[in-house]
Amino acid sequence: MCECPYCEHTTATVVTIQNALETYVCDYCNKEFTSVCFSNQTHATAFAEKVKQITDDLAELLISKNKKYGNSALDPIRVFSSANPTEQLLVRLDDKLSRIKTQHITEDEDVLEDLLGYLVLLKISINKD
Repeated sequence: MCECPYCEHTTATVVTIQNALETYVCDYCNKEFTSVCFSNQTHATAFAEKVKQITDDLAELLISKNKKYGNSALDPIRVFSSANPTEQLLVRLDDKLSRIKTQHITEDEDVLEDLLGYLVLLKISINKD
């Protein structure tokens, strides 16, 4: 159950559900508010399981590639470029987005997985700097 942001009462009625957002009307003050609380616990559990599966798969992929190729994204050998790892990751993201925009992608490429992977590496690099 969600807490009303106006009166902090915890009894509210779900009016609509769209995506993960639920619109409530507080049973106490009668004001409407939107929240990401889940009135349906089954939905919340299914959502959490999907998120966990996708992030676990992504973590497995990144760890596997790191073992296979070394830490080249976060510790590049700098043969042709002296840019720092964060800048190099931004270039990789730009390249990937450019390929998506111009439709030069093949069916066997998992573009979303690549982008998510680069974004995770970028976050690691930014936190490291």
